[in-house]
Amino acid sequence: VSYTPLLLYTKKVDRYPGCLAFFEAVRSRGLPPTPLPVLAAPLGVNDLVLSHKGLSDRELEAIVTGAVEIRSQPLKRLFLNGNSITDRGFLFLPDRLEEAEWLDLVEFIDLSDNIALGTDTIRSFGRLLQEDLVPKLVVLKLSGINITDYAYTILLEGLDNEIIEELDLSYTALGRWSNQGPICVGDMILRLQHLKVLDISGNHLNHM
Repeated sequence: VSYTPLLLYTKKVDRYPGCLAFFEAVRSRGLPPTPLPVLAAPLGVNDLVLSHKGLSDRELEAIVTGAVEIRSQPLKRLFLNGNSITDRGFLFLPDRLEEAEWLDLVEFIDLSDNIALGTDTIRSFGRLLQEDLVPKLVVLKLSGINITDYAYTILLEGLDNEIIEELDLSYTALGRWSNQGPICVGDMILRLQHLKVLDISGNHLNHM
């Protein structure tokens, strides 16, 4: 891995400690310099694309902090699938975006295949939705996350006539323990009047 492109940014970001932490995260993981546009993206680019980077909580925090410090354009679409993020790492994310006044602009969140995420993350989503902190969210992907029946009830509480158009709940152990989770999903369908795509494949519904 060549780090030559990193040198081009050092003068620009040396006054932003979060950006320096970002570079350290990139180096420590041996990541290619492809995430660098996160910090200095051209106008009109609102994506945080970090899919399948194997990022830990600390590395995600460093990248998001750096992005918030240097970007003039808000992050609206968050591609965080296929990493090693835990509940702690996710809980940092909405707080940081809210501080930057970007949270209410978020349209797309993909947390799929972060298998260490759990009930605390779902509880956070429930709060964000219930308090209308993500009013523009249209796509939510939670595939591959183990969501308990209790967590489904929490998520349902926040889903009340939201504008969500796509909801991915595939491979979330839906129906594994009882019929409570599937009942919640049925209620979600009734509440989400704008829903166009619902993925519940790979779950335990055959015996229901």
